[in-house]
Amino acid sequence: IVGTARAIDFALGDFNSRANLLNEGNVATIIREDGYRLWGNRTLSSDQKFAFLSVVRTADIINDSILRAHLWAVDRNITKTYIDDVEESVNAYIRSLVAMGALIGGRCYADPDLNSPASISEGKVWFNIDFTPPYPAEHVIFRSRIVNDFLEDLVI
Repeated sequence: IVGTARAIDFALGDFNSRANLLNEGNVATIIREDGYRLWGNRTLSSDQKFAFLSVVRTADIINDSILRAHLWAVDRNITKTYIDDVEESVNAYIRSLVAMGALIGGRCYADPDLNSPASISEGKVWFNIDFTPPYPAEHVIFRSRIVNDFLEDLVI
């Protein structure tokens, strides 16, 4: 990034700065604070599961990665071993994402309701992928107080 089209004022902790006011309207902006950074977490989705940009990006990357990594599974014979291999391959990927901290948890399994004999005879195999991404700490709030409790440490 070499710059932005329009300067957006920003001050850390200033809820009235333009960047924070735009964020209140679910508009993410680019700010310059220790380099350029995306400022804002929210999308315009009414579905709370897709309210955060990082969650949407995580879902997009996971879905795209699984599709690309499983091109080997296209046009293979559908057998019990095939289904087990696809499940295990996706579950291994999910475990690696959990180990990296990119996911909290997840699993892949063949859908028992959709994988009917009719569906399989048409060459269709259905896998469900359930996962939980970490949500961003959008508001980190520190409360400070001045207290006299520690004056006792001065008393000898």
